Amino acid sequence: MTIYSLFKTLLVTLFCLTKLGLPIKVYATDTVRFLKPLKGHEKRTLHKDEVILRALQITEPEFGDYQLETLQVDITPDRARQYIQEGKILNTFINPSNTKWDEYAIPIKIPLRLGLISYRLLLVNKDKLSVFKEVKTFAQLSQLTAGLQSSWVTTQIFT
Repeated sequence: MTIYSLFKTLLVTLFCLTKLGLPIKVYATDTVRFLKPLKGHEKRTLHKDEVILRALQITEPEFGDYQLETLQVDITPDRARQYIQEGKILNTFINPSNTKWDEYAIPIKIPLRLGLISYRLLLVNKDKLSVFKEVKTFAQLSQLTAGLQSSWVTTQIFT
């Protein structure tokens, strides 16, 4: 029996089973590729890993087996979005939702950090305390600079 005839027999058998109304389940192993930063011992990074792993464990009976692959580098969210868009290096990333990301990824809008992502502490250099004591209005505050990363979703709020 040749490979071709074996394949043809398999297809005919599957066709007959579906005509009889018998359900046929076929599973493939999903490969989940996500970022594992080099500074991965931080609690927030460990939390992200645990969320991904737990979601996969809970949904395994419904969606089948999975395999985890990690990218061991530190990259910006913008670079991660580029990788997600290309679909080659990453296919899973936890990031605050925004319209830019939603164009290239399927958002799962669950507040993993219970809405705490946008809470910020105001730290002031003690040499600049006198400047901040004089701030009474938003206009005065907006003249000062803050230490924000350009790739943070919340940066737009503060600038």
